[in-house]
Amino acid sequence: MTNLNQLKSLVNEFEQKAGFDKTEARKLLEMLKEEMSILENEFNNKQSADHQLVDIIILALQLANRFDTDLDAVWTLWFEKSKKYLEG
Repeated sequence: MTNLNQLKSLVNEFEQKAGFDKTEARKLLEMLKEEMSILENEFNNKQSADHQLVDIIILALQLANRFDTDLDAVWTLWFEKSKKYLEG
């Protein structure tokens, strides 16, 4: 069982308290691209990579909030569909 929805909820609470819940999805996507670019440029620096990965996860959770995504359900579905790669 996954707890991605619980993480999404924690990020949602943080966003509301900090006023970040008003950031539009398109802006979050721009921010995600920026974080990925930084990660790409600094992937040999573990400390920086760790920081960027957390930023990317937070942005993904913020996007999941904007789209009202049931992350636990889609996570389970992804693994079910991906079982074919484990066969053979």
